[in-house]
Amino acid sequence: MSLLQGVFPFKPNHLGVALTAWFDAADSRTITESGGLVSAWGDKSGNGNHAVQSSGALQPTLVGNAVDFDGSNILQVTNDPFNGLQDFGVIAVYHVDVTSNWSNALASMNGDPSYGWQMRQKGANINDRAFSRYGVPNVDFFNTISDATTDFIGAYYRDSSNVSYIRHDGNADGSNSDGGPIPYTGLSNRSAIGGRYNTNDWVNIAGQLDGAIKEIIVFENTSLEKVQKVEGYIAWKWGLEASLPVGHPYKTSPPTV
Repeated sequence: MSLLQGVFPFKPNHLGVALTAWFDAADSRTITESGGLVSAWGDKSGNGNHAVQSSGALQPTLVGNAVDFDGSNILQVTNDPFNGLQDFGVIAVYHVDVTSNWSNALASMNGDPSYGWQMRQKGANINDRAFSRYGVPNVDFFNTISDATTDFIGAYYRDSSNVSYIRHDGNADGSNSDGGPIPYTGLSNRSAIGGRYNTNDWVNIAGQLDGAIKEIIVFENTSLEKVQKVEGYIAWKWGLEASLPVGHPYKTSPPTV
């Protein structure tokens, strides 16, 4: 008997080889902690891109089904999976507790003024978000949500035509043509969650998040269809489906395969 399509719940692993990294705080098997301090957050993509932190002073805290950062924590992502990404998406459920001017990086690849990228909170307004990509030219583009202090779905993706899109809770907030590939020359092993590393070492830390992350999904070969499927999956998993806009393909039911 053949299996019928449309009867199995969609999960990020159904993205196949396009799935770069998947961090899920609801899966206790992926969290290594002692006394609540998180020393490792395992990658569920199968690629071994785990997020780790050996320094107790820099370790975030496990609070329920969330990894909580207090503005002084950061996780290093092994194997540097964010390095070299061009046509990719980052979708996450998180919230921000305290604003800090151009700080609070959710995920980043170096984020130096010349190389890489950051998905972060913008400026002094806690509800402003930004995706910053660096190189020639440097591009920051923004959206504002109603309340970043409660869980929301933040999404960014960039297509093969170098057009970037920023979204929240399934809403399309804007796009920007950045004119060329994101440069990564000279960088190595500096992918991070909860902050960024300014230089080619694990010492110079900046842009640390004060907030909590429940899930992050990073994938390549993006399209609006893939982004909306991941949004639908993550919304229904975390009880945020009511936040999806009317007209979203997964407003009334979760995605299937």
